[in-house]
Amino acid sequence: MDTPPAHHEETNPPPPIPLPDLPSDLLPILVSTEDGRVRARVTGAELTTLLAGLGTVGNRYAVVEHAKIEDQVFIQAWRGDDGAYRVEHRAGSPQQHFTTSTADPAYVADLLTSWARGDSSWLAADWKPTARATTD
Repeated sequence: MDTPPAHHEETNPPPPIPLPDLPSDLLPILVSTEDGRVRARVTGAELTTLLAGLGTVGNRYAVVEHAKIEDQVFIQAWRGDDGAYRVEHRAGSPQQHFTTSTADPAYVADLLTSWARGDSSWLAADWKPTARATTD
């Protein structure tokens, strides 16, 4: 039985596959909207545009979850006919479900973006327990 000769040549790994340039402000989130679309890893600018477009029939709300899905942990925005936004966040149980309201779409985008990035500035909003939080 012949054995192949031993080669001690160093082999070079293949060159890395170039990755496309990705925006530096990608958020590690999933965004679901009333129309059934789900968007993954949007930028802060894309989230702002999406939220500003809420308010028409079939496009009234957006639910934002961390890409690492945790049950009942989310923040969401709903826009009424009058243009005002209701923002809710939930941190698990019904007792941890809170709401705030505003007419300012930029403020809504700031809240959702801050939450998505994991910084604490969104906590400074005037959060109040939802009706469900006080009855469950």
